[in-house]
Formats: sequence, structure tokens, C-alpha cells
Amino acid sequence: MAAAATADDTPPPPPVVACSNARMKEWLRENGLDDDLNPNSIRVIRRVGGSTVWHFAVQDARIDVCEWLKAAGMLDMINQANDLGYTPLHWAMNSQSREAAARWMMSHGADTSAITNFGGTVFNWACGTMSASFVEEL
Repeated sequence: MAAAATADDTPPPPPVVACSNARMKEWLRENGLDDDLNPNSIRVIRRVGGSTVWHFAVQDARIDVCEWLKAAGMLDMINQANDLGYTPLHWAMNSQSREAAARWMMSHGADTSAITNFGGTVFNWACGTMSASFVEEL
């Protein structure tokens, strides 16, 4: 059964599927990370002040990578903050081009009330970079 069209009769976007293992390895290497796909190896990856692979996935607006991480059983890391208290969702709020990634994160349990070590909220960041409709949804 096809998904329902939107109010303006534009068909909805196709569902995002996880990237392949080969593409995941390539993405890890592109980000200067070890390309071992063992979930235990990926869980311990920390870069740039303790940032996780989730931070890098949303920074790149890679929902397919998020889906791969979810399928690999790493959704429990979605709210893991880096050393400065920034969660992956904070990073997703840094650019309107990442709005789809931010929406994906929120629909999968990202904490919209997360606060950085400096008092920055997801809402603060969204007000500066996201569309008005996105901010209203928060």
C-alpha cells in the first residue's frame, strides 16, 4: 500500500533505509574513524572532545547511517553527550540542511530537553538555524 500524499498532493518522500555495510565502512573512513563494523568497536569511538558516531552521522545529515546504527543495536547511544555536553541532536541543530536528520533523531528518542555544559538547549540552537515550522514543533 502506498503512503498517503501530503496536503499539497506531493507524494511523501520514500522511507530511508540503512546504508550497506560497505557504505558504512566507507563513511567511517571518510570521517577518519576505524572501519571495524563490530558494534562494540563503534560504541567506543570518540573524537573531537568525546563525540560519538551519532554526532558525526547527524553532522553529515546521514539518516542512512543513523538507520545502520539503529539496526546494529546502538539506539541507546542517541543521547550520549560529548565532553562539552552537546548531544547529537545539538549537532543536528547547527544547520537547517540537517533538519531531516534532527527530525529522525527526535522520532527515535533524542532528548529535546538536553542542555550543554554551557546552558545551551536544543531549542536555543533550533531558533538560530532551523525553519519556523520546525521550531514550532519543538
